[in-house]
This record gives sequence, structure tokens and C-alpha cells, in this order.
Amino acid sequence: MRYNKNQNSAEPTPNYVETLLRLGHLLNSSLDLHHVLETAIEQVIGFVGAERGFILLVNKREGKIWGEALRNIDKHALEATLKGTSTANKAEISRGIVEEVLKNLKPVLSHNAMEDPRFSDRASVQLSHLRSVLCVPLIAQGKSLGIIYLDNRVRSGLFSEQHLSMLSAFANQASVAIENARLYENLRHSLEEKLSLQ
Repeated sequence: MRYNKNQNSAEPTPNYVETLLRLGHLLNSSLDLHHVLETAIEQVIGFVGAERGFILLVNKREGKIWGEALRNIDKHALEATLKGTSTANKAEISRGIVEEVLKNLKPVLSHNAMEDPRFSDRASVQLSHLRSVLCVPLIAQGKSLGIIYLDNRVRSGLFSEQHLSMLSAFANQASVAIENARLYENLRHSLEEKLSLQ
């Protein structure tokens, strides 16, 4: 799902593979998921030159959606936007873009969301002045775990197809790390319960 009005998008940096390997190593370095994702989003933002970004996780069993790692986005405003309780003129991001990626499990790359026919009629896009947007799903076993979202409200055409490929590959690695961390947590809780019953 791409919309590219500006064909002269930002040139990708040459250290694509190196960055992907470093992010993969980071994800496998710890089972402390929060710390890993906080560090990862910072590195991803730096690599692609995004202004803001976050990793959003979902728990469909409990009906919860939350921002796990955020950069340059107000957490309370983001949560209000995701819950639909914020007023349109205070929307932190475009809820429509997030919902589309969560629903379709396909990435969104927009070189200027304000002129993108898929999103330009959304008040949140216009009021937030969203230009470059890159959003990819986190998927494990065909199910949505969440998304990685990046944007820039100043520059159009910032994100390239190579950035999309890199972020999608990173999302695959992150999905495995998230699943492993959750399995570890479940196992630890189960073991603690058994020990407390002895």
C-alpha cells in the first residue's frame, strides 16, 4: 500500500544491512521486552530520519492496545487517540492509519499523508500536518501483535522503499522477540505459581 506523489524520496543510507543486523542482535540480547523495544525504536528513528515514532502492542484477549515504546509523542494523548476519546483537534496521530495496518496486516508508506487520497480527508491527518508516514504490522503466526509507526510532519517523501523493506524485516524479528518474551513471562508466572503452592 504505497502512495508516492514525490518520486524523489529520500535516498536510503548505505548501512541498511548493518543496521538490520544490529537491531536483530539488540532484540536477541535480552528478555526485558520493554527495554529492548525502547532502544530499538530510538535506533530505527535515527536510521530513517523520522521525527516521531512508537511501537504499539495489542492484546486481543483482553481488548487492550497500548504504546510500548514512544519517541516525541505524548503517551496520554496517544492513548486517548487510540481509544477514540480525544477531540479531533488534539489527535496525536492518525488513528485511521493505525487501524488500517492493524486490520489488513499490510504496511502503509505515504510520502505525504496530507495529499494521499487514502488519508487526506481525515481531520487528524490535516490537523497533525502528517506528511511522511511509515507504518508496518507486527505479525506472529498470522495474528497481529501490533505495529511500528514512524512519521515526519515537516518533510514529504522522507521514507523510501528500502526503509520500508528494512522496517518490515525488523518487524519480523521484533515479532519473534515479542513472542519469546511473552512465552518466557508466561513460563515464569506458571513456575512461580507452582512454587507458591508447594
